[in-house]
Amino acid sequence: MEPRWSGVRYSFLANPPLVTGQSSMEKWIIEKAGVFDFRQPKFSAALQIDWNCHTFHNLHIRNNFWNGIDIVYNDLTRKPAIRMSRFENNRRHGLKIRSQGITIQKVSLAGNGQSGFRYNPLITNDLQRDIVTWLERREQPEMEANNVFIMPNANFDKLTVYESHLNQRKFLIAKVTPECPLALLDPCIHQMSLFASGEEYGLNSRLAVQVINRVNEGSDEDIILIDNIGKKNWSVRNDLIHFPILSLSNTLQLKYTRTYGKPSVIILVLFLDAQEYLNRFVHVHQSEIVSNQYAISSVHYSNWAMKNDNLLNRWASEKLWFQKVNFVNNTEAIVWIHSPQHLTFNNTPIAKMTENRFENNTNFAILINGYYAFLNISSNNFTNNNSPNGIGLITFNGMEKDLFFERNRFTYNRGSWMVKMDIRSHSLRNKVTAWIRHNYFLRNGFLHNTEEYVDMWPRSFTIGIFGSQLANIHFNRLRNVLFDFELISGVKSANVKDVMNVTYNWWGIANEAAIHQRIFDFDDWNIFTLTVFSPFYVTEENFISFWWKPQNGQLAEGKRSEPSIYNLNGRIYESKNLTSNRERWHEYPFHYKPVESYRIIKDLTIMPGATLTIEKGVEVHVWPNVRILVLGNLKAEGTYWEPIRFKPINVTEYAEERGGIAARHKRLNRCSIQSENLCRHQRKRRSEHGIGGESASQHFPSLNRYNPYYQQLVVRLNGTKPTSGFLEFYNATTDKWMPSCDREFTVRNAQVICRELGFSSTNVYEWLTPRWDYNPKIVTRRSYVAPRQCIGMELKVEQCPVRMSNNLSMWQCTDSEHFNYIHCGEETVLNRYDFYYQIK
Repeated sequence: MEPRWSGVRYSFLANPPLVTGQSSMEKWIIEKAGVFDFRQPKFSAALQIDWNCHTFHNLHIRNNFWNGIDIVYNDLTRKPAIRMSRFENNRRHGLKIRSQGITIQKVSLAGNGQSGFRYNPLITNDLQRDIVTWLERREQPEMEANNVFIMPNANFDKLTVYESHLNQRKFLIAKVTPECPLALLDPCIHQMSLFASGEEYGLNSRLAVQVINRVNEGSDEDIILIDNIGKKNWSVRNDLIHFPILSLSNTLQLKYTRTYGKPSVIILVLFLDAQEYLNRFVHVHQSEIVSNQYAISSVHYSNWAMKNDNLLNRWASEKLWFQKVNFVNNTEAIVWIHSPQHLTFNNTPIAKMTENRFENNTNFAILINGYYAFLNISSNNFTNNNSPNGIGLITFNGMEKDLFFERNRFTYNRGSWMVKMDIRSHSLRNKVTAWIRHNYFLRNGFLHNTEEYVDMWPRSFTIGIFGSQLANIHFNRLRNVLFDFELISGVKSANVKDVMNVTYNWWGIANEAAIHQRIFDFDDWNIFTLTVFSPFYVTEENFISFWWKPQNGQLAEGKRSEPSIYNLNGRIYESKNLTSNRERWHEYPFHYKPVESYRIIKDLTIMPGATLTIEKGVEVHVWPNVRILVLGNLKAEGTYWEPIRFKPINVTEYAEERGGIAARHKRLNRCSIQSENLCRHQRKRRSEHGIGGESASQHFPSLNRYNPYYQQLVVRLNGTKPTSGFLEFYNATTDKWMPSCDREFTVRNAQVICRELGFSSTNVYEWLTPRWDYNPKIVTRRSYVAPRQCIGMELKVEQCPVRMSNNLSMWQCTDSEHFNYIHCGEETVLNRYDFYYQIK
């Protein structure tokens, strides 16, 4: 192994620069560092700063064995900054920060083993002890010369900080003194005043106080800071989250108390001019984060300390601000935030992501889940990113989101969707609105050039609105011919009159009929919500410009046309009559033709006031997955000899009709003019993607890909036949198969099990039955098969959410009488060419 060294460390007593913003270190190269002790082994950052009151320029920290730079505490008054620097090819994180209050500008974080930027406010107990002991390693006169003072001290009742460079900050350390010994007979109370001496522009200066070392939990010591002018007081023990504090005047009263225990608190008193401010956030500006495992990773804690006495440097408000930052070629995630303690408070979540560029990333996806949040995603560029299979670029889940999604550009991205809202619950607020406007969605796609569209289900789309929250979508450019649809209005509303407003957009075409085919809504599936897309722009406008005005564009109004009886789909407001028309062949012997059937291609809704009359002898062929919703009247008057027949469409008829439908941006079939090898390749690609097959599951795969726990499960049925038996799960830890004893197991769960095992899910049975070859009271086998609650559309049982139940006896194997038995039967259809429909 090549030689390594530990690195550079700035301690607490490192002198700050004379002037705020003056460079402390410039044009340094630190490399091949990071090994603190190879025998343990123990590692360290190439550059560690215990108390950062410095400004660094032109650092090049590269090829180190551990973190590139590790900043523990930031001095909020000194405005620390790192500018025009590079952190490259470090084994762990490029830049690690444990506290707020720093500016990072024109910095490159590239090729680091884990994160380019890491924010983790965890400070180990050993590191904290090592940091503060730097303040105690000298004699008292020398300590006071370095602005370190000990309290309680009867001769010391006033501490003054000055505007001068040498006396702008002073430390106060609580220690055992003659005035306040360790073993106390009476309570120790010490009072003193803190004073900021200096005036600027005729205004009094102010004081800032920051806690360096917290109070000892083995004692009751405390420091009370009182601002008589501002009528405020702060307790270091009880108000720690509010520190650092800022006084309104130039004087603070300090009261130290202790009745038992060992003292440990240390505070820092800082001088502030009247016009100065505290830098309370992390600002990353005009930088690039390239080719890391994670671009940004952060850990959010909800407590002050952990069980092993490690400290958590929590603040009342934590803000990571990334502005004009390029994220390129990061492999695992752009932003990864972990919250191990999972304590959520109402009215706190705010997510803001503005002025960023995401390009050339693989397996790229952004998921925002959880409770109500205010989201502002604006002025970002998403270019040439590829999402993982089965998901898209941006997804909003959970409770309703107050969303502003504005002035973003999406170009040349690939995924199942670009933006998807799948809201599953309402918030307690009266109304939560979502706005998607002034965005460009251009030349993104899901399909390949040789693949066909689907017309009957929302496989891929540019914008999809599902769940329970509507969105307002205006002034967007939408032209993505490699998606099946531009917009999915998939909200399931309780009121059939609800509509989603998607007016004033440019859809890439100016034809109203073609626009209607690019939208999947109530007229396609009448369990969804209707959209209103008229008026719409027929010219490609500069929506994203702040100087563009809506009246500058050319608008067109759409007019709805009533569907013909020979092509029934969507809504019908007028009464219609389906009669049996028999025609003769035009040539001798003039026999009657077979009765021509009526066809219902998409969901049909009979609106209130309309009547659909079907006379005797009529035959209606219904497309796959089509519903007939009757809100008006449906009259079907058949006889015994001339019945009315509703039939599922035949696959051959389906394929013929697909070639005759006026499809959206239909691609030409060039097999007749090109080589047979290309045609064979196209047929192979189509068969691999389930296009043109005979199985209903190929045409209409399940749409639910909800996988909250990322737990991979292996299942089997232990019967003599592979299609039936007791359900068992594989335990990789013990290398054994565990039985399932869920007493709330449903047929929906059984359908998912059969589908996962490769069998049909249309003829499934399940029983809760004894299993005499297995007795938990005799055979001791540790198992933990948490119950799952499936909706029947999942591909695997691991995608089903865990059922929350505090009654363990409902799913644990505690006897020999409650085991899940499943039978996966064959499809009981008249023939393999038929699909079925539904009438409501």
